[in-house]
Amino acid sequence: MKKTSRWMHRVVTLLLAVGLTGLAAGQEALPGDLDVSGATDATDVVVLQNYLAGNLDLIPALPGALYLVDPIVGNLRYVPGGTFLQGLLPGDPCGTGYFGHTLTLNLAVMETEVSRQMWADLLSVQPTLPADPTNPTYSPGMRHPVQRVLWYETLLFANLLSLEQGLRRCYYTNAQLDEPLDDIDPLPAEVYCDWEAPGYRLLTEGEWEYACRAGTTTPFSVWEPAFTPCDETCDAGIYTELEAVAWICANSGIVAHPVGLKAANPWGLKDMHGNVWEWCWDWAGGYPTSSQVDYRGKESGTNRLTRGGSFSYFTQYSRSAYRASVNHTSGSNSLGFRLARRVD
Repeated sequence: MKKTSRWMHRVVTLLLAVGLTGLAAGQEALPGDLDVSGATDATDVVVLQNYLAGNLDLIPALPGALYLVDPIVGNLRYVPGGTFLQGLLPGDPCGTGYFGHTLTLNLAVMETEVSRQMWADLLSVQPTLPADPTNPTYSPGMRHPVQRVLWYETLLFANLLSLEQGLRRCYYTNAQLDEPLDDIDPLPAEVYCDWEAPGYRLLTEGEWEYACRAGTTTPFSVWEPAFTPCDETCDAGIYTELEAVAWICANSGIVAHPVGLKAANPWGLKDMHGNVWEWCWDWAGGYPTSSQVDYRGKESGTNRLTRGGSFSYFTQYSRSAYRASVNHTSGSNSLGFRLARRVD
């Protein structure tokens, strides 16, 4: 696709979707509000005219704006790069421990976790994808999240989705980045990521927390006033604000639920808290002791990080900052994934 056509598509997308994300508390953006002023007026026409004339590099996009709709994995939300504090922040009843993190890449992030229907749709056009690994006892329907998926299977899914959509793939089996990951039988000895590629990939742990927080600094992306002790209750109705956005042990019935049923976080992303854990790129390990730029974890390890909590876990495990890990050759009934793409 030519650059002009690609950006024209984005212009139309922004015109239609920019009103879906709030500017600030109590202030709502409107469709066509290209200068993000809170009103649709003649200035927006000038912005559009200048953009189409090549006088502007891009039209301002709000975090959480609908970036595109992928025919297989659905809505992707715009998550621009930025700087935030990653980890347990002051005021978290479960402790403290954090570092400053600057993310330089703009992303389009899946609005939901990968569903079983998405897996089936990609398998129908890319038959080298393995069969759906899901245990149907915990994810019975096609709109339920894929689970029991290995870390390697998520990378293969991402590469095959990129191939299907005509995007340069992110994952390779050599450091020269000229042997794309196209088979996981046997499991590759090493996997390398081309961070410049526009194809689909897992989020890094930092990108995941940044997208989950969506500008918030509280334990969850919603303000949950009842979460003052760091407890492990599964009693329903205690954390009503959290239960509005998350399937956790208190309200799930200890099974997964169809993706996207709960309310979104401030950037339009759903199920970031609860439902199923989500694989990240990084090897598990301690946090750095100084500020970082695009930190992507340790060079090696045995476990890969997972984030978000799940339908079978206590409240505290679904916090924005909570870290867990699983051996990258294993799966779990409560472990799935979502993908993102680098965008300009």
